[in-house]
Amino acid sequence: MMSARMLLQRGLRSNKDSKELWRTYLKMELKYLSILRSEVESGIDLGLAPALKDKSEPLLDADSLPLEIEDDKNKESDISRKIRHQERIAEQLDTPFLQGSVPKVIFAHAILEFPKDVKFRVGLANSFERYRFMDSFVDEIYSQLLADHERVAEAVTAVCLRPWKRCSKKVEKDKNVAEAEAEAGAEVGKKRKRQEEELHANTLFEAALSTIDLFEQHVKTLPTPEMWDNYILFLWQVQSLESFSQRAAVLEQKLEDVFSRAEKENGLTENSFKKWLKFLAIQKREEESLALAEKGHQRFPQSRKLLVQWLDLLADQFLVESLISCDKPLARYEAVLKEVSRLLNKDVDYPQDNLLIVWQRYLAFCFSLPQLTFQQIFLLLKRLADDIRLKNRGVVLRQQLKPVMLRFGLDQARLFYNTVLDKPHLLEAFLKDCLALEDIVPKPDVERIRRLFVIGTTNFGRTSTDIWLKYVRFEQSLNNIKRANELFSQAKLTLANPVAFNFLASQTNNLP
Repeated sequence: MMSARMLLQRGLRSNKDSKELWRTYLKMELKYLSILRSEVESGIDLGLAPALKDKSEPLLDADSLPLEIEDDKNKESDISRKIRHQERIAEQLDTPFLQGSVPKVIFAHAILEFPKDVKFRVGLANSFERYRFMDSFVDEIYSQLLADHERVAEAVTAVCLRPWKRCSKKVEKDKNVAEAEAEAGAEVGKKRKRQEEELHANTLFEAALSTIDLFEQHVKTLPTPEMWDNYILFLWQVQSLESFSQRAAVLEQKLEDVFSRAEKENGLTENSFKKWLKFLAIQKREEESLALAEKGHQRFPQSRKLLVQWLDLLADQFLVESLISCDKPLARYEAVLKEVSRLLNKDVDYPQDNLLIVWQRYLAFCFSLPQLTFQQIFLLLKRLADDIRLKNRGVVLRQQLKPVMLRFGLDQARLFYNTVLDKPHLLEAFLKDCLALEDIVPKPDVERIRRLFVIGTTNFGRTSTDIWLKYVRFEQSLNNIKRANELFSQAKLTLANPVAFNFLASQTNNLP
């Protein structure tokens, strides 16, 4: 032990900023202290108090006293010896060393090195909590933590959660004992396990109520979003526990009350909004979910997840409404587009992809409505193609080519892709989709296909070997060798990487 202690002390002298070394040193001293206390409790004299008259005498308990005593003198002697053992043990356990003076000093020095690190201090407190003889010192740790960081949500939350965590650890330990007895097959053990489970549920529920009381007390003095979020997270976890199934209604009501109060005080974080939406979804409260999702997007306009949840809820509602009339859903989608577009214009940091997500959902909904004509959908597609703010709009436009072809036919698909091809931010993948579309036509339109290749080589000719390769092979398929050789020369001049041109030549086997 001395060698290990010296080694860790030496390490800390040169590495005071190592949290791991402080944790290791503290855990080692606590473990060593626990072993020494166990030895003292078993009757071993460590020489920390006046010596016993008979060190070899083992500690006696009431059951070990003789049933028959020949005379009062021997009886008095046995009892006196037992009392002296107990007093001796108490004296040793009450010495500063066995009361944890060394771990306490280590803790004090560690905190001096990291005075503002709440998580580190709580972690050290957890090390102490493993040993019941340090309970009073753990109380001091948390009292001082609250005094030092009364305006820090992380510290206040740690104080609030202490009753719950302490009780949870004890219950888990008791459960393991009960399960071990039940597995032994004894009926008594199985009966005890059922009784223990009921007792544990009651004990845990009382601890949960104590934690809730602490949160209620501190959220009044520190009503920050982080504090509300931690409170909601605790309630969210406990209300879903199987052991609280009979008390779920009470906890659910409390959770909903906290959601509402936090929202009124602008204390809901993005994560809390998501939990509230999930809470309402589980209870199948669609109208409230939709209103909350819209409110969540307004509160956190840059949140993609909240926007998607809002749109998903809108889509579910619109599918039902569209069976009667599609006018209201379409008008609502237009309103959403207008609102998100306004946010994009207002805030330079607003993510463009949010507006693209709305377009994506809007167009998917439109394609699901059989009553909409191509002209109506085409006007929407043209609006998207013309919105030069959205640099990634080509991704959404590309997704619409196949639905247009399948629903309205080749001519309408050509009209759509012609509208897109002359816009900025054209995707190479979209152009290839257009070529693939023309490739399946029974009578290919040669001039149309050449025009597509010209657009491709103009926009992507410096980097795309694939476009050149397809173009050359197309001309070769028409036996237009002269044009194919001209394309080789053009590719050699255009491709930025000579290796790419060599690859093109090797694939066509037709160098000029």
